[in-house]
Amino acid sequence: MEDNKEYIENLPPHVFRYVRILEKYDATDFLPKITSPTCVIAASDDVVTPPEENQQIAQLIPKSEYHEVKDAGHMLLYEKPDEVNSIIEGFISKL
Repeated sequence: MEDNKEYIENLPPHVFRYVRILEKYDATDFLPKITSPTCVIAASDDVVTPPEENQQIAQLIPKSEYHEVKDAGHMLLYEKPDEVNSIIEGFISKL
């Protein structure tokens, strides 16, 4: 976790400006229009994008699958890479 803190502290200021812009953007109306199979992966302990938000996203996308990785936060890809890869491989194998 200390690595994450250091990483965030060293991000350039423009990254935070982009994050503020993205926080205001609402793509909800576009989600039902997605026609491709979609894999939504959430982290159980993510406080930035909580699992409930990802569940709502998955419910709005017609051909989506929802997966939740336990004991992981917003840095899911770094925290649980093997689990994420396994989910993605399983999803791709069904296409």
